[in-house]
Amino acid sequence: MTQYGTITNYGTMSQHGTMTQYGTMTQYDTMTQYDTMTQHGTMTQHGTMTQHGTMTQHGTMTQHGTMTQHGTMTQHGTMTQHGTMTQHGTMTQYDTITQYGTMTQHGTMTQHGTMTQYGTMTQYGTMTQYGTMTQHGTMTQYGTVTQHGTMTQYGTVTQHGTMTQHGTVTQYGTMTQHGTMTQHGTVTQYGTMTMNGLKHETT
Repeated sequence: MTQYGTITNYGTMSQHGTMTQYGTMTQYDTMTQYDTMTQHGTMTQHGTMTQHGTMTQHGTMTQHGTMTQHGTMTQHGTMTQHGTMTQHGTMTQYDTITQYGTMTQHGTMTQHGTMTQYGTMTQYGTMTQYGTMTQHGTMTQYGTVTQHGTMTQYGTVTQHGTMTQHGTVTQYGTMTQHGTMTQHGTVTQYGTMTMNGLKHETT
């Protein structure tokens, strides 16, 4: 299916084949994606979306509802997240994500682009950060984070898991470190940092 026009879904939609979306899609009810979807157009999601297949996002996606991601998602476009997003699969991010709502990450996330976080993020899985991340909200980290890029932290970070830092961190907010942190890069700290278990290594 190749979609150039306008689709508005108020019912139940299941996607099993190959769908390429260039037009405008607005989703208010239930959408389940099992196969391959390539999104070039504009997608606005207000309902419940469950993603089991492969989704490649090049266009503009705005998420206000509930999105659960079990499959593989590759993000090249612009994504704005206002609702609730739970990620169990694999997500690779190359472009722009702005996160205002609630995001829970259990899977594997690789971040190459620009991510701005204003909402609440809980990270249980594996996150590798190569791009630029600006953190204004609340982040609680129980999993594994490897940081190679640039992170500017204005909000609140509580770190219970394992964090390895190779890049550049500038910290203006509040950071509490309970887990294991291995620091190879550059940390500049202006805010409040409480450290339990810092392992500092220089290479």
